[in-house]
Amino acid sequence: MEWNEQLADRFDELRLKQIAGVLSPKEQAELSQLIQTIESGESALLTTYFDHVAAENVRLQTKLQAVQDENEALGQLVVQQEQLVADARRWLAEFDRRNTQIQKSYSHLTGNTSPV
Repeated sequence: MEWNEQLADRFDELRLKQIAGVLSPKEQAELSQLIQTIESGESALLTTYFDHVAAENVRLQTKLQAVQDENEALGQLVVQQEQLVADARRWLAEFDRRNTQIQKSYSHLTGNTSPV
C-alpha cells in the first residue's frame, strides 16, 4: 500500500484514539498495519539512500586513489628534478674547475692572462 494523504489522515485519527485510550482491537490492527507501511516505506528510502551513499563513497575512494597516485608520481618527478639540479651543479663545478685549469695552463705557457 502506497502512503497518501488519506492514509496519513487515518493514521492521525487512529493515533489520537490510541492516545485517548478509545482504540478498538480492529483499529489497533489497522494502526499496526499503517505503522508497518510507514516503516516499510522508510526502510526502502533508507536502503536507497544508503546504497547511494555507498556508491558515492566508492566513487570518492576511487577519486582519492587517483589523486594519491598522481601525487606519488609528482613526488617522483620532484625527486628527479632535484637530481637533475644536483647533476647540473656538479657539472658546472667541474666546468669551472676545468676552465680555471685551462686558464692557468694558458697563462703559464703564454704569460698572458687573457681568457682563451
